[in-house]
Amino acid sequence: MIKKDNSGILPQPHVDSLVEPRNRIDYHTRVGFHKNLNGDGLKNMFKRWASIFDKHLELLPITTDWTEGEHMMDFWIPVLSRSVNEAIAGPLLECINPDFTRNFLEYLPYAHTLMKGFPKWCIPKAASLRANLIQTVRQWHAIARSSFSPAYIDVNDGADPWWGSAWIRERQKVFKEVDGFSINTVASLDFGLLWGANVNASPAAVWTIIEVFKDRSLLARVRRELDESKFQRNGDIENLLSLPLLQSVYAETLRVRVEAVAVLYSERDDIYLNEWRIPRKNLLLLQTAPAHMDTDFWNTDDGRHPVDRFWADRFLEYPDKAHSGPIQKTNDEFKVRPANNCGKPRYVGTGLANYFIPYGVGERLCPGRLFAKRLMIAFCAYVVQNFDVEILSDQAHFESNSDFFGIGTQRPKGKIPFRIRRRFYDHYLFGHLLYLKSQLDALPKGAHFHYALAQIARQHFQSEGLFYIDLWPFGGLFITIISRHSATEVMQSTRGLATERPDMLQRFFRPITGGSSLFDMHESEWKPWRTMFNKCFQHDYVSSLVPGMIKETNTYTQTLEKLARTGDMCYLDTLTLRFMMDMIGKTVLNASFGAQTGYNVLADSMLSQIQWHQANAENNPLGYFNPAHKRYREMLADPGNIRHKAVIDLVLQASPGLSSSKFDTLDATFRSFAIRQIRLFLFVGHDSSSSAICYSFYLLSKSRRAYELLCREHDEVFGPDPLATPSQLEKNPHMINALPYTLAVIKETLRMFPPAAGIRQGKRGVSISDDKGNICPTDETMLLTVHVELHRSKQNWVRPDEFLPERWLVEPGHQLYPLKGAWRPFEHGPRNCVAQSLVLTELRIVLACVVRRFNIQPAYEEWDALHPRKGLKEFRGERVYQIEEGAAHPVEKYPCRVSFRSR
Repeated sequence: MIKKDNSGILPQPHVDSLVEPRNRIDYHTRVGFHKNLNGDGLKNMFKRWASIFDKHLELLPITTDWTEGEHMMDFWIPVLSRSVNEAIAGPLLECINPDFTRNFLEYLPYAHTLMKGFPKWCIPKAASLRANLIQTVRQWHAIARSSFSPAYIDVNDGADPWWGSAWIRERQKVFKEVDGFSINTVASLDFGLLWGANVNASPAAVWTIIEVFKDRSLLARVRRELDESKFQRNGDIENLLSLPLLQSVYAETLRVRVEAVAVLYSERDDIYLNEWRIPRKNLLLLQTAPAHMDTDFWNTDDGRHPVDRFWADRFLEYPDKAHSGPIQKTNDEFKVRPANNCGKPRYVGTGLANYFIPYGVGERLCPGRLFAKRLMIAFCAYVVQNFDVEILSDQAHFESNSDFFGIGTQRPKGKIPFRIRRRFYDHYLFGHLLYLKSQLDALPKGAHFHYALAQIARQHFQSEGLFYIDLWPFGGLFITIISRHSATEVMQSTRGLATERPDMLQRFFRPITGGSSLFDMHESEWKPWRTMFNKCFQHDYVSSLVPGMIKETNTYTQTLEKLARTGDMCYLDTLTLRFMMDMIGKTVLNASFGAQTGYNVLADSMLSQIQWHQANAENNPLGYFNPAHKRYREMLADPGNIRHKAVIDLVLQASPGLSSSKFDTLDATFRSFAIRQIRLFLFVGHDSSSSAICYSFYLLSKSRRAYELLCREHDEVFGPDPLATPSQLEKNPHMINALPYTLAVIKETLRMFPPAAGIRQGKRGVSISDDKGNICPTDETMLLTVHVELHRSKQNWVRPDEFLPERWLVEPGHQLYPLKGAWRPFEHGPRNCVAQSLVLTELRIVLACVVRRFNIQPAYEEWDALHPRKGLKEFRGERVYQIEEGAAHPVEKYPCRVSFRSR
């Protein structure tokens, strides 16, 4: 019936045609093309394809780490083909036959062979593939016929889950009326439609990104054009179609890579082509190559860009360049055009008749050309915007093979190897949340989310030193900082940033402290309280607290001694948290909690609160904890003999009640604030110190040299008997200052495993700069300095992943000497950690009293064997990675075994 249709493609059939209207296959097919690939039909088709393609892009198994591939065409064409087929025919083909796309693409190269009309026994592979594919199409049709209902039609674009699109539904109605059309015939025609939609557009689209990615300067220009256009992945095709460089890349790709043969034939009228007349009933084969490679027509920029090579600017006309544009000009035509559009180029696609014919000529011009153009341009934009690709070949130009000669887009001769990774991008709805999730998914279970930010920084922003990340709707806009210069700018030198904490910190700490505290209050409230607390942590006062620290450390060593005798595996982080709760209770309250030896309501409530902590939570197990009132009454009873045994003593001394006989009760406002600060110190003081102690023992267990040097220092200062050290320190606390290597071990531990990050609030009108000198507004942002990356960055440290306490002992000028501003565990500036002298003293006491007595070895292999699970167990080769539980703590609570040190 197809052969018999001589009615033509116009609405009015040829006068001598006897074909019934229902059998005008050519005309009805053409009407379907025109309706669905122009106007609203085209808009709906492209929008549907863009949505499906976007989904397939997200599902690609590509992360922000480099992945190598054998061939660009083999990687991208399946993604394109699957999305095109689904946009036209819906999802059933892949559901029925999961290998449909693979078989479909395997079938495409047999086009030449099949066109020659060989019998099936000569081409068994091609015949088998075609039969299998058409069978799948028949099954799809059968399911759709039995399941479809108009109720399934999408009112917005006419799609449905059974037939896929209004186009296919209309074809079914038309073909059903044609005389002699069987189910097999209709299946073959729809299969042919899918073949035509894929055979040229998909490889041509891949050629665009090959050309862009192999030329780094062109890649930068295309990305800049996309950035300036504010293009988003939401079907914004009209925006893309206005971009001159992207259009020129599209057109030049077709000019260089399409080698088609257009077949012109007329049964009734002569064909006129320029000055040529082709008599009717004569076959004319018109090749694209002679026209596309005409050296007399195409501009080569004085031979710098030959016609057989890709030149992205060939279709661009610059207002101030007489030689620009696609067409060669005579001397008379060389003139500088008046500047327009600020000197920007314009895409020239007119005046090229009979020389630019990638879609053929005449009434048989490719009906899908408008959709193909949109697909190619959008694909190029989507990939360039969202992926980094490196072509792993030194070839400046990739030759085409001849397998598809005459059909259209040529494939490359040989494979084009590459490597690919995802870029950092902002989703139009979820900001960067989806990207951040992909980074978190690449981490081991429970790993601290700062590692994800560290990975992003290391992969994409090493040279800049900071980046914006949008966590809407669950958070705000953050500036994540890994640059020591930018961190210094934020924390120390920029007025308006250095002293301002973000509001989110109050929501975080309120369940713990019960209200605003020294850590999170705004600058105007904070200044007078900070002045008062500074004297609580002066060096001499901290030294006076050493005897109390020694008492709690002795209990800790007794616990370790018991474990060394039994040989049982223990969780060091759990033991040390309870130890540090006792330690901070002693130094802050002069109270013995006894958390190491039994249950204590305050200590256990605090530990439980941290484990179950949620920002904005209303329940607070510390709500009734009021240490200030009792202590205040004691001080009122004997104001002339105040003994400063703890931080709370100095806090209460600032109360108006002690300087006036009018007050026999503690001022309510002062009492409320003092209680909140004590809660804060209990939380911060025990949490981060515990983590630092665990990681100190861990790093010493890995470095025998550092361990022995540390023990040698303690022998030299305290003598050979480690049991005598506590009493010596109790009698002479200043001996702790004679331990430079011990302090170096602690500093290096805090460098490699910092317990927290630095955070400040951005302000409108205040900007900072990155390491490239770019100005970065801080309006409405939170500025997060990520210590886990800043402390491990090769930009800041020599041999950053090595435990080298020596770097803290070398002279300035030595390669290991730390750069200014690169070490920030206590942060710098006016809102640095007020208690850092106390923390460093506590940590030195613990190491001095413990390391010469015990070996503490991690037992992660044993723990893993007892608790098998799938998935990653290390981050950057480190099994003892950090998790978030208040401060950053070692994963699995640091399983270990304790033994006595042999001397």
